Amino acid sequence: MNHDSLKEKALQREYLITASIELTQYCNFKCLHCYCPSNKVCMDYNDVIACIDKLYSMGVLYLTFTGGEAFLYKRFDEIYTYAKNKGFIISIMSNLSYITDVTKKILIKYPPKVIMITLYGTGADEYAKFTINKSAFKRVTENINFLYSNNIDFMLKAIIGKETIPAALEGKFDDIARVYKKEIMYDAIIFPQKDLMRGKLSQRASIDDIINFDHSNPETVSFWRKSISNMTSQACIKCGGGINSLSIDAGGYASICSLYVEDKISFLSNDEKTIIKYLKDSHNKMQSYYINSKCSTCEKKSICRWCAAYANLEHGNSSEPIDFMCELAQRRISAFMEK
Repeated sequence: MNHDSLKEKALQREYLITASIELTQYCNFKCLHCYCPSNKVCMDYNDVIACIDKLYSMGVLYLTFTGGEAFLYKRFDEIYTYAKNKGFIISIMSNLSYITDVTKKILIKYPPKVIMITLYGTGADEYAKFTINKSAFKRVTENINFLYSNNIDFMLKAIIGKETIPAALEGKFDDIARVYKKEIMYDAIIFPQKDLMRGKLSQRASIDDIINFDHSNPETVSFWRKSISNMTSQACIKCGGGINSLSIDAGGYASICSLYVEDKISFLSNDEKTIIKYLKDSHNKMQSYYINSKCSTCEKKSICRWCAAYANLEHGNSSEPIDFMCELAQRRISAFMEK
């Protein structure tokens, strides 16, 4: 099955086929960059089951379990098995530091489509400093080895922040990925917390360091050169949020994506038609923010990655440009535009 093609067709035809459920906002890490709100909640087991049943009724095919840390959810095994038996194609987002032996047996018997793992360092000291968890690196490494030895598919991503940029520049994250015959994705965008507390922004890597990192990888250089040569004057942001996908947070509220905190609707208290209309209206509202913002006429907008969700987290205002993204986009254009 070509999953990307199916999701693209669903977007074109406005079929809702993808959803995520935030099982819990609790985590065994206290990462320096974490955007989870300060007052954390956990979804009731019966509500999770009801959400899964409703998503099934709505025709959703792809389901992602997130957190916090999804594997910490007290009844994760029951939830996962229930969703698997419903026929969902399941992905899991995890720091991979905590998987019980029972969960491992279930994953072997009923493997997910993929487990998406974020790495926060390349050694024990780096991990302990970033996650405030002294045993994190050892456990993560053991659990990645478990996935690899049992042919359970996984993806690797690294956050490029103030503390992780030195290891990234030295290629240490790439070294880890090569051990498992994997590519690794990098993300330099760090957000404020979802309750709009801005302290986490101090963990952003400097723009100079990000550009130096971009230069260090031939594939990254090639990516940005191609992206810059294809810069678009699109009138809207291509986004499936609210059209072919939705997100349900640990409080039971649905939105067009996990980062868009401005518009939410109770998923279980409303009927399917009301939810779908609300999501489409929210999507259109998000697009209108873009069209009416300064960013809509900016020549570098397709390099910037600005969207209303990011702006709302950054400023509490869904139309404002984000200076960090503006400067980073301009620096990338200057650095990688072919003469």
